Amino acid sequence: MKYMIKKYCLALLVLISTGSMMAQIKNLPSPLSAKIVRAENIKDRSFREVYQYFQANVFLELPVTINRDFKRKDRQKLRPYPLRKDNELFFVNMNKKDYRRNDKETKISYMFSETNGDYVMGIVTAISADHHAVKSWLVTFNLSGHVIDYLPICESLGEDMVRTIESHIYENFIVDVQQLSFPNNDYIIEKEVLVNDLKGQRVDRSFIITTEGKFKKTKEVCFLPQIYSDTTLLDKTILIHQRGENAIK
Repeated sequence: MKYMIKKYCLALLVLISTGSMMAQIKNLPSPLSAKIVRAENIKDRSFREVYQYFQANVFLELPVTINRDFKRKDRQKLRPYPLRKDNELFFVNMNKKDYRRNDKETKISYMFSETNGDYVMGIVTAISADHHAVKSWLVTFNLSGHVIDYLPICESLGEDMVRTIESHIYENFIVDVQQLSFPNNDYIIEKEVLVNDLKGQRVDRSFIITTEGKFKKTKEVCFLPQIYSDTTLLDKTILIHQRGENAIK
């Protein structure tokens, strides 16, 4: 009898755990909910041409990690497309208080064929006029080519001396972003030299892309601020999520 009760309780526990897990999974977009964007459904002709260019060459496929290794692994010689609409949203400079834009070099650098709604997903990249700062955003566009929402997913400063944003985009339309911020500094590199005693903070965030193409934040983990040495920031073998900072509890 005791054996039967124990067996029943174990089965019930498994059932409850499975049900809880399935409920959590059900609330997330499944890879099965993904669909392919059809070019003929894109209403704007110029935006359709952009999509068809990537369609004829290569789409970026999910999942994808956007970090220092991404550029090295990328072997495709794609021609980035000028961003013709909403380009005022995207700019980057070494000094974060510098709001000058370099629209001529703001491009759609990659596109995805996958979607979980009526939107198109791509990566927009902006570069500063002096070419010392580069930043990329994951962007959702409506079928008329206008921006729905955007999320910074990569940033490098000082001609790739320091990476301050890295990310991972999953097949189920979840995006993890790791960012190093330096709130006390308008810039962290001056005349190709890192500023001394940089106090920074790492923040990890998770987002889910809704069927409307919006980025909905689901999680945020802040880490204890610390002084980042030149050696740490310039180490190209360690990614942001591998630095071992202590999370704030």
